[in-house]
Amino acid sequence: MAQYSKQTNAFLPSGTSVFEVGMQGNSDGSVIEHPSADAVTSTVNSSTTPLANGATFTGEWENADHWDSVMIAISTDQNGSWWAEWSPDGVNVDSSLPKYYRTDRIEPPHRFTNARKYFRVRFTNNSGSDQTYFRLQALQGPKSNLNIPTNSTMAQEYDAIAVRPTEFRNEVSLNQRQGVASYNLIGYNPAIALANTPETIWGNGGRAHIMQSADTLRVFSDNVNDTSTGTGARAVIINGLDANRDILSETITLNGTTPVTSNNTFAGVNEVYVASAGSSKTNAGEITVDTTTGNNVVSHILTGTSQAQSLVFYTPNHYKALIEWLHLNVTSSGAAAATIVDLTVVIHNIAAGVIYNVLRFQIDTSVSNEGTLTTPVPFTIPNSSAIEFYVTASKANAEINGRTAILLFRDANY
Repeated sequence: MAQYSKQTNAFLPSGTSVFEVGMQGNSDGSVIEHPSADAVTSTVNSSTTPLANGATFTGEWENADHWDSVMIAISTDQNGSWWAEWSPDGVNVDSSLPKYYRTDRIEPPHRFTNARKYFRVRFTNNSGSDQTYFRLQALQGPKSNLNIPTNSTMAQEYDAIAVRPTEFRNEVSLNQRQGVASYNLIGYNPAIALANTPETIWGNGGRAHIMQSADTLRVFSDNVNDTSTGTGARAVIINGLDANRDILSETITLNGTTPVTSNNTFAGVNEVYVASAGSSKTNAGEITVDTTTGNNVVSHILTGTSQAQSLVFYTPNHYKALIEWLHLNVTSSGAAAATIVDLTVVIHNIAAGVIYNVLRFQIDTSVSNEGTLTTPVPFTIPNSSAIEFYVTASKANAEINGRTAILLFRDANY
């Protein structure tokens, strides 16, 4: 069968082979022709030359209108920022998509649809150190979706469709979703000290101290057996935020009733739990974590519980937190019977110096001693803020249990 040529606007003789070509521009204005059906390595938008700190690789505009997509793969030993860019004329940048390369994360290739005639890629080394290797490759042409092993961790920006049997929250709990973390917060206040006086749902009584700036922490017990060779708790792990409000963790070996000061400064404490223990398998006494300056208590482990039970949480920088539900249980008897408990949830916006009241919830123990609240739309805790759950009881000695779960989402472009 005769074939029609779009170039000559005429039918070609039988047996003539036809292929279309894509035009790739060089810096001297010349072009390279490639069959449009095949994937082609872009020589002007690929590089293996390491970049010094602060240096930028800028590819050249190339005609991409014969290829439906471009795939970009990068490997280097330093953090950086890069952009996939498109132009209608090779001069004006009408679309610039920023991406961030992080050496401590999964960095899969990225596939983009060519929506304009010209394409290029840029990469800037803004890590503070020179690269020792740099491999950036752009492939023009048709590419299928990416795939990953079914039991691997899925990157936050995989250009792929998840087809494995999956339940999002389970995968987050199993650390199979990069960029998302889950926290189960358990709060316990064994006895409200005074009626009509607010107390945080935690084990120390009164309102929790919300840290406004970073400080070193002191850790100590009221029992001498909580020490490095004792029968009680021997070491604890503190998870929280550093001075930049980035995630920080430190293990501290206990020394009984003598305070041990942390090596790091903390701007918030989210978790404290026993990392190792002696024959008792738990902490022998109450363990207190307070600030070196002012001795303000920021966390507390009740005797025999091995972990702090506190409904206070600090969101890290570049993260947002979502809360969808909470559960509250009140135990009241004797003089504390028929207690009305008002739960208040507040967000401390530390940067702005403002406290926002975001939720109120009431339990009347003459009707029910527990309640669960779910929200049709999760409420958001902004980055670098702290959320606190506190209660006010109409009678003293009420015992309060609370629980909620937090999903922590890292900003996609961080």
